[in-house]
Amino acid sequence: MFCFRLYCIAECLFTSLKRLLLTTVLVCPLNSLAQNLPQWEMGLAFSGIHWPEYRGSASSRQYFIPLPIIRVRGERFKINEQGAEQWLNSTQRTRTTVNVSVGLPVPSESEGLRDGMAALDSVFELGPSFEWLLWQRHKKHQSLTLNFPLRAAISMGRQGVNYRGWISAPFLFYKAQSRGKNRWKFNIAFGPQYADTSYHDYYYGVDVQYVTAKRVLYQAKQGYSGTRVTAYWEKIWRGRWWLGSFVRHDWLQRAGFLESPVVNKSSFTSFGVVFGWVFAKSKHLVEID
Repeated sequence: MFCFRLYCIAECLFTSLKRLLLTTVLVCPLNSLAQNLPQWEMGLAFSGIHWPEYRGSASSRQYFIPLPIIRVRGERFKINEQGAEQWLNSTQRTRTTVNVSVGLPVPSESEGLRDGMAALDSVFELGPSFEWLLWQRHKKHQSLTLNFPLRAAISMGRQGVNYRGWISAPFLFYKAQSRGKNRWKFNIAFGPQYADTSYHDYYYGVDVQYVTAKRVLYQAKQGYSGTRVTAYWEKIWRGRWWLGSFVRHDWLQRAGFLESPVVNKSSFTSFGVVFGWVFAKSKHLVEID
C-alpha cells in the first residue's frame, strides 16, 4: 500500500522488542530533534516504481509517473512522505494523530489468477495512530518509536463508495537525519499487519460467479496479514533538489488469506526511485521535530 508514500516510504528495524522495552530509558522529549523548516513546500517529482498488483500476486507493474510534492508543517496538521495526519494530542513521550493513506486500484486481468474477475477500486484508509517514543539520541538526530495505527478502509471508484473493513499495522520506526539545506534522512520500519474479514475478502475472496475449474469458492478470514520491512533514504540539495529511494519486502507466510486461489506468492519485494524539485516554499519558518 502506498499514498503520498509512493515517492518516499520508510520506517524501522530491530532485534528484541521485549528486551528493548525493558531496558530503554527516555532521556529526551519527543520534540527535542526540532529544526526550522518552511511552513509549506510545493514541487514536482518523477518516480519509477516496481509494485505488485496486490499483496500475494505474482503479477507486478512498473509505474513511471509525475507526482506532486506537497509538504505542510502546521501546528497540528501536516502532510509529508508518510501521508496526511492531524494531531489529536501530544506529550513528551507519546502522540496521537489521525492518518490518511491511499491504495492503488487492481485492474481486471485477461489472464492470470484474477482472469474474468472484477477490477478493484482504490482504497482510502483513515483512522487514529498512537506513537510512543522508545529511544532518542539528540546529538546524532536519531529516534526509535513504536506506532499503533488503526484505520477504516473505504473503496471509491466504479463500484461506488463502499466500506471495506479495518486494518491495523503496528510497526517499529527508526529514523536518522541531518540538518541544513543539504540534509539527508534514513528511515527503516518493521512490523506485522492485521485486518478483518471484510478487508481480506475484498482482495482475496472468490464469489460464486467467479468460480472456475481452477478457481474455487473462497471466503477470507480475519487476522494476520503478513509482515513487512521498509527502508527509505532521501537526500536534499540546497533545500530544493531532492532524490529519494525505497525498498520494501513482504512476508505472507501464515497469513489468513494465504490459501486463497488468487494468491500465488508468499513473499515479494517492491522498490522505487524518485527525483523531485521544490519550486515554491513558505518564507515563514516553523520549528518541527
